[in-house]
This record gives sequence, structure tokens and C-alpha cells, in this order.
Amino acid sequence: EGTPLAHHVFPGNTPDAKAFSQVIEELATRFGIKRVILVGDRGMFNAKVISRIEELKLQYIAGVKMRQDWDVKEIVLEDRSPFETVTENLKVKLVELGENRYIVCVNEEEARRDKAQREEIVASLREKIARGPKKMIGNTGYRRYVTIEKDAVAIDEEKIAAEKKFDGTYVLRTNADLSAKDAALAYK
Repeated sequence: EGTPLAHHVFPGNTPDAKAFSQVIEELATRFGIKRVILVGDRGMFNAKVISRIEELKLQYIAGVKMRQDWDVKEIVLEDRSPFETVTENLKVKLVELGENRYIVCVNEEEARRDKAQREEIVASLREKIARGPKKMIGNTGYRRYVTIEKDAVAIDEEKIAAEKKFDGTYVLRTNADLSAKDAALAYK
């Protein structure tokens, strides 16, 4: 009904995953809640936290670090099954990979923004390379799109093309028995 059962305040330097683990333990032991779906962003969940959630037989919807998770980057995002329209700016699809359930979410408005931002970065990058590449190597926005060999910096067109699949996209991992649509809306 929207009424909080409890709250926790942790020191500001407590990592999200550690704080989250403590809260999970309390949900299971203190409250004896029968069905809980824990929802968190990419910083709150890691393999250890997910393992503990599953040990406690709780459900979760977790944001995934798409660029760091090989299965997501190379298999889940490459899945060609159709999307289901949820709202004007949200489309979803379920991709099952072994026992893992992933929900791919796409916001086309955000995809246009991501594309424009990437194009702006690449245009600026081309200009800076033409003037002399050494000064820009430390820029993380640029590094994603270049190859660096000794003193030579070159734009890597394959890296630019590979980034397109991330435009306007985020991926959720869940063990909840919800449809892709319901899981995406619960996460939002």
C-alpha cells in the first residue's frame, strides 16, 4: 500500500552492495516477508549480492552493466526477437539465457540523444586528432572511440559502430516471475 516497513541510514562511504546485503538479511529474518522483489540499479547488485538474494529465495530486478557483461553485450543485445511496446517511449523484450532472464528495454527518444552525443564526440575527436592527438588521450569520452599506438591516435570506426547497440538501451536481469513489461515498469 506504499507504507514503508522500515528504513536504514548508512554512513555515506558504505558501498551500495554492502548496505543492500544487510537490508536483504533483515527482510528475510526480521519481517518474514513471503514475497519480496528487490529492485536496484547497476551499482547495487553484484554477483555476490545476487547469489545471496537467491539463497534467501527472494526475487530481484537488477540493472546490468551492459558494457562489462560479455553475455549481455554479445548475446542478449544481439537477440533479434521483437519488442513489445509498453509506453510511448519504452519497448521491452525478454531474453532468456540459460537460467538467467534478461529484459532489454529501449527508449527511442534516449537512443536519439545517445546517437547525437556520440556523433558530437566523434566530430570533436576528429578535429582534435587533426590538431595533434597527444592532448586528448586522457579524455575518457574520446578513448572509447580510438585506438592508440605509441604517439599515433586513430578513430576506430568499428568501435563507433559497436556503440550503436547501446543507444537508448538498458538491460535488467531478474528472477522474478513477472512479464518483461511488468518487470520493466516495476524497475521504472
